[in-house]
Amino acid sequence: EKERDLLMEKLAVEQEVVKIYGPAGVRARVLDDITPYLNAQTAKYLAVLTDNSIDATWSTVQMDSKGNPKERFAIDVTSVNDAGKFEGFSGGEKRKIRVACALALQDLVSTRATKPIDLFLADEVDDALDDAGLERLISVLEEKVKDRGSVFVISHNPLRDWISQVVTVEKTSKGSTIYETAA
Repeated sequence: EKERDLLMEKLAVEQEVVKIYGPAGVRARVLDDITPYLNAQTAKYLAVLTDNSIDATWSTVQMDSKGNPKERFAIDVTSVNDAGKFEGFSGGEKRKIRVACALALQDLVSTRATKPIDLFLADEVDDALDDAGLERLISVLEEKVKDRGSVFVISHNPLRDWISQVVTVEKTSKGSTIYETAA
């Protein structure tokens, strides 16, 4: 009976080890460790980009249709205007949410890098933003300049009023022309 009890204890320990170090356990542990950081960074960016009108919360557990918890990495977005699901937000609002989440993820990568990342690239980050949204985005990018040193924005929109150093690429039938414009 003692031997059976010892084997049962050993089995319980081994089952816990499998839970912790199996694929779901390690992934869940990592996600649980980074989720608070992502929540803080996303909230910081959304506060600036949306004037505190939209909140996003990263989570690692969602309830299934039966009400049982299920491991799932997701982002829940809410709005003071009660847009409901993500699909209920306007194009500009969706863009701001995506930008805030992308910035938070990039910050996470930067904190995990073995060497400082002195460059920040933003490809068409200004798409679907009105002038007020663009102004808020520029303030976030100015903070990135302080953090990273160099910020490159790729855009199809004229940003000369917002960005001091602009390099324009014009594509023609004869080839491409590149020129720099300083504000």
